[in-house]
Amino acid sequence: MSKSLGNVIDPNKIISQYGSDAFRYFLFREVAFGEDGNFSEKALATRINNELANELGNLLSRTLTLVEKFSEGKIPKGQKSSPLSTSFKKTIREADAFIDKYEFHHALETIWKFIADANKHIDSQKPWDVAKHESKASKAKLNDIIYQSCEALRAISVLAEPFMPNTSLEIRNQLGIRDGELSLAKFKWGQLKAGTLIKKGDILFEKIDFEKAGFEDPFEKLDLKVGQVWEVKLIEGADRLYQLKVHLGKNGHRQIVAGLREHYTIAQLKGKKVVVVANLKPVKLRGVLSQGMLLAAESKDAVGLLTLENSNPGDDVFIYGLEKKPVENLGIDDFVKITLKVKGGSVFYKDKPLQTGKEMVRADKVKDANKVR
Repeated sequence: MSKSLGNVIDPNKIISQYGSDAFRYFLFREVAFGEDGNFSEKALATRINNELANELGNLLSRTLTLVEKFSEGKIPKGQKSSPLSTSFKKTIREADAFIDKYEFHHALETIWKFIADANKHIDSQKPWDVAKHESKASKAKLNDIIYQSCEALRAISVLAEPFMPNTSLEIRNQLGIRDGELSLAKFKWGQLKAGTLIKKGDILFEKIDFEKAGFEDPFEKLDLKVGQVWEVKLIEGADRLYQLKVHLGKNGHRQIVAGLREHYTIAQLKGKKVVVVANLKPVKLRGVLSQGMLLAAESKDAVGLLTLENSNPGDDVFIYGLEKKPVENLGIDDFVKITLKVKGGSVFYKDKPLQTGKEMVRADKVKDANKVR
């Protein structure tokens, strides 16, 4: 980073947007202490979503929900030890050794393995199924599952405190713990008092919407392929529609319904190489299943398919510099957010050409257009 390059990051701005604990966590987890490292808001947001919100935040939320639902909002009675207590002792030893060597990123990795164990404890014990049985043994088992999860959270609050002090305090507050700071030296499993009234509050970490934050481009969700039209049929009672069979190379054939009868004859379509939205959610049009969509440009004077000459069926169609991360069954609402334009017969997205590895995509019959659908 340098002022001359104009890429200096203002830590106060990052903290105001994401919080100091999330920023501290990212720097400790992402960058080896004393070494150079890479920073991006997208990488920070990814760790917030995947590790802080999905793993730690979710553990707190689901545990306290169990306390509210099955224990009247109070910590139930449980055993003084469990497989989680064994995992915790191992975590202390390993994290302590890493901290002694200033390997804070490995210490946090170890702590997060314990968080994963705590989440697996709930998943494997299935408290919601145990609660269906009304016997005393089932009630005692349910109470212990919940207790061990609460005790794991208390332990996590101590383990994570050097890295995320505010988050650790918030976990203890929501657990109803009022004994101030805890220390690993004095920590013993099973000290959480049964009957403690929890104070479930806000979620620990808000998940970040990548698209709204500008970290994810809607174009990345598309799976565009080169397709070649093999067969064209009329659809009875539909004056504007064709039923097409389109070859997508190793991806097989797709049946696609397209409103092209006013613009192309059957002979003009057969053999044409076109751009197919291959991951669009299948729909029925006039009772015929359509498994994708052909892209076409529309101007005042003409409608023209997006076409290719030298590419092969099944080839990827992409924008250079944008990673392809296609989603399954893309909704039409997501597709219409993407604005493609035609300039001089070529197709662009945000001034970057739509292309394959062999050529740029061209618009048939259309030189300039602001609408591609």
